[in-house]
Amino acid sequence: FFFFFFFFFFFFFFFFFFFFFFFFWNSFLIFLFIFLQFDIRIYVLLTSLDPLKIFMYDDGLVRIATEPYTEDPELIKESCIHVTNYDVNRKNTKKFIHSENPSLGQGHKWRLRVLWRYFQEEIGLQEYDFQYIWGQIEESVVKSILVALPDMRKEFQEMADVSDYNTYKLLGYDMMIDNDLKVHVLEVNGRPQLQSAVIGNVQLWFTSWKFCPLDG
Repeated sequence: FFFFFFFFFFFFFFFFFFFFFFFFWNSFLIFLFIFLQFDIRIYVLLTSLDPLKIFMYDDGLVRIATEPYTEDPELIKESCIHVTNYDVNRKNTKKFIHSENPSLGQGHKWRLRVLWRYFQEEIGLQEYDFQYIWGQIEESVVKSILVALPDMRKEFQEMADVSDYNTYKLLGYDMMIDNDLKVHVLEVNGRPQLQSAVIGNVQLWFTSWKFCPLDG
């Protein structure tokens, strides 16, 4: 009887460990990234204000916080939990992992395409989900520029009166995506940083720009 009990206990323990490791633990690893707050950086190029021409780069950056997300009010001031800024999180030297190659999806700074691949392979998002997300990004960019367009044209005209040089404007849009795949604009940077220390290999990525039509 003791031998039977021992065999049953060993079999039950082995089965439980096997089930936990291959199902629960793997699931935990898959969704571990979700516990860290992140935002995305979209690059937008204005080549003309009249007529208005807007180009969006079809890749971007993903910036990830270094401390697990929590809604504990006592930790509301912990910047490495609630702020995804690179300069803030790299000071958290015990947790921050520098991404030697943002295309690999390692560390706390990814390429946007890597995030899309992660969402597709690990979360199960479909093509129509990405179309929904990207449609919101385009709409947010176009509408925000239209709001500021009168002031930008006025400022440009003042500059044109004293210079014959052609100009362009590069903008950096910081956005967040919530659990319902809704896109929220955090801020628009008029002078986005382009140093390699900040954005990795992004200077090699500007090869594919997508024109944003103003239909409707």
